[in-house]
Amino acid sequence: MMTYSTPSGQEQVTKPVPWAKRFRAKAGEFLSISAQNEGSGTISCTITVDGKVIKRAKSSGEYTIAACDAMLGVG
Repeated sequence: MMTYSTPSGQEQVTKPVPWAKRFRAKAGEFLSISAQNEGSGTISCTITVDGKVIKRAKSSGEYTIAACDAMLGVG
């Protein structure tokens, strides 16, 4: 299960992984995503801006959560 926050609000989805969401955001906006493992293994999340990774997290274990958040820089 993934919970993510974009400039238009927070949403929660249950999708098979890998999963991606694309949208437009402006400087100064806050972005976040958390992904929960539905059993054992490893789960990860990544926030990229214009192809550049700005935040990445990974977590392993049973029903574990990986969380990423970032404030978009100005300019």
